[in-house]
Amino acid sequence: MVPVTELNVSLGVVATVKNPNYGSFSYGDSTTSVFYRGNEVAEGPIHGDTIPSHGEVNVSTTLDVTADKFAKDPNFFNDVKSGVVNLTSSTTLHGKVKILSLFKLVGLEKWNRIRPTDLKMGSCTG
Repeated sequence: MVPVTELNVSLGVVATVKNPNYGSFSYGDSTTSVFYRGNEVAEGPIHGDTIPSHGEVNVSTTLDVTADKFAKDPNFFNDVKSGVVNLTSSTTLHGKVKILSLFKLVGLEKWNRIRPTDLKMGSCTG
């Protein structure tokens, strides 16, 4: 295993959040996490917003990836050699659904996926 002292990478991510509700969904600030083989390797802030009824918004964030968390996993270099490094993500948005400006219901939106097309390489610091 190659020793890694410290390497941090920032990844710009854009994800589409869809609101299937009949009312607008407003959510507060949150955090998204990215996992490699069950271990958290990156996180980034999600800023609060409102999604219109049956609408969607693109949510942009910058993930701060700590590379040494990857390197600590004994499978990492084999995964890199194979050309496939599987990542999963998890985000929970707490908010309210507003229907016809009359009713406000507590809502919850969860994301549990990450697609390679969601990732765009940002800057690298080390």
